[in-house]
Amino acid sequence: MFQYNAELAGADLCHLLSPFTALNELHNWGGEFYNDKLDELLHLLGGRLRILYLIHVYQLDIAALSFVSRTCGNVETLGFYNCSIKEMHPT
Repeated sequence: MFQYNAELAGADLCHLLSPFTALNELHNWGGEFYNDKLDELLHLLGGRLRILYLIHVYQLDIAALSFVSRTCGNVETLGFYNCSIKEMHPT
């Protein structure tokens, strides 16, 4: 489990978590999908993840959900809990 901490704001999450080469389960508690570069983290780790939980993650939109589906193709269990998902409004 990885729990976001405000002190990590701006930290390179890829650099922090990439040494864990056997990582196949990620429970990410907190943060903002784009500002905290969770998209970059999933680009790096997504292919090896089997379980992914995003909990209290903000800035999720249709593009973020699509990105998760493309980069985490081996995920068997996916959960979004208490996340802020932007509604899509027809134009």
